[in-house]
Amino acid sequence: MSVNPIQPGMSLVEFLGRFGTEPQCAEAIRQARWPEGFRCPRCGAAEHYVVGHGQRKLFQCNACRHQTSLTAGSVMEHSKLPLTKWLLAIYLISQAKTGLSALAMKRQLGVSCLPHRVAAASQDQQASAGRTLPVADGLMAAAALQHDLTLITRNTKDFAGLGLSLVNPWKE
Repeated sequence: MSVNPIQPGMSLVEFLGRFGTEPQCAEAIRQARWPEGFRCPRCGAAEHYVVGHGQRKLFQCNACRHQTSLTAGSVMEHSKLPLTKWLLAIYLISQAKTGLSALAMKRQLGVSCLPHRVAAASQDQQASAGRTLPVADGLMAAAALQHDLTLITRNTKDFAGLGLSLVNPWKE
């Protein structure tokens, strides 16, 4: 009988230390979206200024005046949920060994709308494949498609036909 290797991960305490506040989450998303500094999605210019007040700010390009946010074009776009809850949902899904039901996620986060937005985010991809993915799989597929990422999973057959780049490192 083969033994599964222990997969290194981040403990909940470590996660909350890195992403426990709204500014920490915003900075993490900013670094992921613009690792070499802001670039306007419309014209590519780097010069910008920040407009708005409160938690969610808009970045306005000096050249073309296009406004964008950290969450524009993602499953978090137009959501009123704090970034801390979104990132915690992603963490919980990624750490769940046997998956995470929408009800369990709703209970753990204390929300009712997140699972529906997650499911809706991948609805187009699911419909084109003629099936429905579980909430956790839908979130991973939507994030991978949105950010042109490779999805690493043992379960490649459920994601086949969604236009994802898939890798199964456990395949012999």
